[in-house]
Amino acid sequence: MNINLHIEQLALDGLPLSRGGGESLKAALQTELTRLFAESPGISWRGRDLRRLSLPAIALTREFDAAKCGRAAAGALHNGLVKASAAKS
Repeated sequence: MNINLHIEQLALDGLPLSRGGGESLKAALQTELTRLFAESPGISWRGRDLRRLSLPAIALTREFDAAKCGRAAAGALHNGLVKASAAKS
């Protein structure tokens, strides 16, 4: 199974990203999404309008870690996409 996911914009406002933190967050997001989708076969979005997907806030600790944030964002995104695939048209 191949999944092609194009994220045009992902808004993560107010994060204290250091130099290189954005790339670390992006890499963790991609790696975690790949892992999560590999573990959840059979998802279909045919006939679903996913141009905009609102997700719940993710909790961050005082000690900000870009990789942890990327994994948390991936989990929230994956959960939202799974719910969207299960929703009735």
